[in-house]
Amino acid sequence: MRIVLTPIGSKGVSQVVSGQHRDGCQTLLTHLRLNPRDPRNWRNYHMIACARYLLGDYSGAIEADRRAMHENPNQTLCYRWLAAAQVQLGRTAEAQGILRDLASILPPERFDKVLGGRTPWMREEDHARLLDGLRKAGWQG
Repeated sequence: MRIVLTPIGSKGVSQVVSGQHRDGCQTLLTHLRLNPRDPRNWRNYHMIACARYLLGDYSGAIEADRRAMHENPNQTLCYRWLAAAQVQLGRTAEAQGILRDLASILPPERFDKVLGGRTPWMREEDHARLLDGLRKAGWQG
Protein backbone atom coordinates (compact mmCIF):
# COMPACT_ATOMS: atom_id res chain seq x y z
CA MET A 1 0.00 0.00 0.00
CA ARG A 2 1.39 3.38 -1.02
CA ILE A 3 0.27 6.46 0.88
CA VAL A 4 0.69 9.76 -0.89
CA LEU A 5 0.96 12.62 1.58
CA THR A 6 -0.31 15.93 0.30
CA PRO A 7 -1.12 19.23 1.94
CA ILE A 8 -4.65 19.00 0.52
CA GLY A 9 -6.10 17.26 3.59
CA SER A 10 -4.57 19.85 5.92
CA LYS A 11 -5.95 22.63 3.75
CA GLY A 12 -9.43 21.08 3.87
CA VAL A 13 -9.37 20.78 7.65
CA SER A 14 -8.18 24.38 7.92
CA GLN A 15 -11.01 25.53 5.69
CA VAL A 16 -13.61 23.69 7.78
CA VAL A 17 -12.39 25.01 11.12
CA SER A 18 -12.12 28.55 9.77
CA GLY A 19 -15.78 28.56 8.67
CA GLN A 20 -15.28 27.80 4.98
CA HIS A 21 -17.38 24.67 5.32
CA ARG A 22 -18.38 24.17 1.68
CA ASP A 23 -14.85 24.74 0.35
CA GLY A 24 -13.44 22.49 3.07
CA CYS A 25 -15.74 19.65 2.05
CA GLN A 26 -14.66 19.95 -1.58
CA THR A 27 -10.97 20.03 -0.65
CA LEU A 28 -11.32 17.01 1.64
CA LEU A 29 -13.21 15.08 -1.03
CA THR A 30 -10.34 15.81 -3.40
CA HIS A 31 -7.89 14.52 -0.81
CA LEU A 32 -9.93 11.33 -0.38
CA ARG A 33 -10.02 10.81 -4.15
CA LEU A 34 -6.25 11.26 -4.44
CA ASN A 35 -5.42 9.24 -1.30
CA PRO A 36 -8.08 6.54 -0.96
CA ARG A 37 -5.90 4.25 1.17
CA ASP A 38 -4.57 6.77 3.66
CA PRO A 39 -5.19 5.19 7.10
CA ARG A 40 -6.01 8.64 8.49
CA ASN A 41 -8.90 9.18 6.10
CA TRP A 42 -11.37 8.62 8.92
CA ARG A 43 -10.39 12.10 10.16
CA ASN A 44 -11.16 13.59 6.76
CA TYR A 45 -14.57 11.91 6.69
CA HIS A 46 -15.18 13.21 10.20
CA MET A 47 -14.28 16.76 9.19
CA ILE A 48 -16.62 16.46 6.20
CA ALA A 49 -19.33 15.41 8.66
CA CYS A 50 -18.65 18.47 10.83
CA ALA A 51 -18.79 20.76 7.81
CA ARG A 52 -21.98 19.21 6.47
CA TYR A 53 -23.64 19.49 9.87
CA LEU A 54 -22.70 23.16 10.05
CA LEU A 55 -24.05 23.66 6.51
CA GLY A 56 -27.36 22.13 7.61
CA ASP A 57 -26.83 18.98 5.52
CA TYR A 58 -27.62 16.61 8.38
CA SER A 59 -28.07 13.54 6.18
CA GLY A 60 -24.67 14.20 4.62
CA ALA A 61 -23.16 14.59 8.07
CA ILE A 62 -24.57 11.25 9.18
CA GLU A 63 -23.27 9.53 6.05
CA ALA A 64 -19.78 10.98 6.46
CA ASP A 65 -19.56 10.18 10.18
CA ARG A 66 -20.73 6.62 9.59
CA ARG A 67 -17.96 6.26 6.99
CA ALA A 68 -15.44 7.68 9.49
CA MET A 69 -16.61 5.19 12.11
CA HIS A 70 -16.32 2.36 9.58
CA GLU A 71 -12.75 3.44 8.76
CA ASN A 72 -11.79 3.64 12.45
CA PRO A 73 -14.24 1.97 14.85
CA ASN A 74 -12.02 2.72 17.86
CA GLN A 75 -12.44 6.48 17.90
CA THR A 76 -15.26 8.38 19.60
CA LEU A 77 -15.08 11.82 17.98
CA CYS A 78 -17.95 11.14 15.60
CA TYR A 79 -20.56 10.27 18.20
CA ARG A 80 -21.42 13.81 19.19
CA TRP A 81 -21.81 15.11 15.62
CA LEU A 82 -23.72 11.98 14.64
CA ALA A 83 -26.16 12.37 17.55
CA ALA A 84 -26.62 16.08 16.86
CA ALA A 85 -27.32 15.43 13.16
CA GLN A 86 -29.82 12.67 13.96
CA VAL A 87 -31.81 14.88 16.31
CA GLN A 88 -31.84 17.77 13.81
CA LEU A 89 -33.62 15.38 11.42
CA GLY A 90 -36.18 14.57 14.11
CA ARG A 91 -34.63 11.21 14.98
CA THR A 92 -34.49 11.80 18.72
CA ALA A 93 -34.55 8.12 19.70
CA GLU A 94 -31.58 7.37 17.41
CA ALA A 95 -29.68 10.36 18.80
CA GLN A 96 -30.32 9.27 22.38
CA GLY A 97 -29.17 5.75 21.50
CA ILE A 98 -25.91 7.15 20.13
CA LEU A 99 -25.38 9.09 23.36
CA ARG A 100 -26.05 5.93 25.37
CA ASP A 101 -23.54 4.03 23.22
CA LEU A 102 -20.93 6.72 23.88
CA ALA A 103 -21.67 6.65 27.61
CA SER A 104 -21.09 2.89 27.62
CA ILE A 105 -17.68 3.32 25.97
CA LEU A 106 -16.30 6.28 27.94
CA PRO A 107 -15.55 6.53 31.63
CA PRO A 108 -18.24 8.70 33.27
CA GLU A 109 -15.78 11.47 34.08
CA ARG A 110 -14.93 11.85 30.36
CA PHE A 111 -18.44 11.72 28.92
CA ASP A 112 -19.39 15.40 29.34
CA LYS A 113 -15.93 16.56 28.31
CA VAL A 114 -16.02 14.58 25.08
CA LEU A 115 -19.56 15.69 24.25
CA GLY A 116 -19.40 19.33 25.15
CA GLY A 117 -15.73 20.13 24.91
CA ARG A 118 -14.60 22.79 22.47
CA THR A 119 -11.23 22.29 20.90
CA PRO A 120 -9.18 25.50 20.67
CA TRP A 121 -9.52 25.63 16.89
CA MET A 122 -13.33 25.28 16.85
CA ARG A 123 -15.14 28.53 16.28
CA GLU A 124 -17.53 29.50 19.07
CA GLU A 125 -20.50 29.75 16.72
CA ASP A 126 -19.83 26.26 15.36
CA HIS A 127 -19.54 24.88 18.88
CA ALA A 128 -22.84 26.55 19.81
CA ARG A 129 -24.58 24.83 16.86
CA LEU A 130 -23.19 21.47 17.96
CA LEU A 131 -24.31 22.03 21.56
CA ASP A 132 -27.78 22.98 20.33
CA GLY A 133 -28.13 19.59 18.67
CA LEU A 134 -26.76 17.70 21.66
CA ARG A 135 -29.15 19.46 24.03
CA LYS A 136 -32.08 18.66 21.74
CA ALA A 137 -30.95 15.02 22.04
CA GLY A 138 -31.27 15.27 25.81
CA TRP A 139 -27.71 15.97 26.89
CA GLN A 140 -27.76 18.08 30.05
CA GLY A 141 -24.22 19.51 29.87
